[in-house]
Amino acid sequence: MTGKMTDKKNDPEAQKRRENIAPIVAFARANRGFERQLLARLQARCAARPPSRQVLGEWLRRDPRKRKQPRYAMGLLLVEEARWLIANWP
Repeated sequence: MTGKMTDKKNDPEAQKRRENIAPIVAFARANRGFERQLLARLQARCAARPPSRQVLGEWLRRDPRKRKQPRYAMGLLLVEEARWLIANWP
């Protein structure tokens, strides 16, 4: 389900989201071109329904209260591709 993330302090799912997404968001803000590369990789892997640039921007928003949550499979793919890009970033 796509929607606003509600990060409650005691919610274990919210803690996992923060642990996985926060480093990706920080890396994206520090490295120009990262979001473009990530979007290209996601669009190549999701030929049936690729995400748009605007949707990726909503997933990687700096403010966690305004950040949208991707669906489960897309979230896993997002984290997997982002980690690969971070490991192989020039």
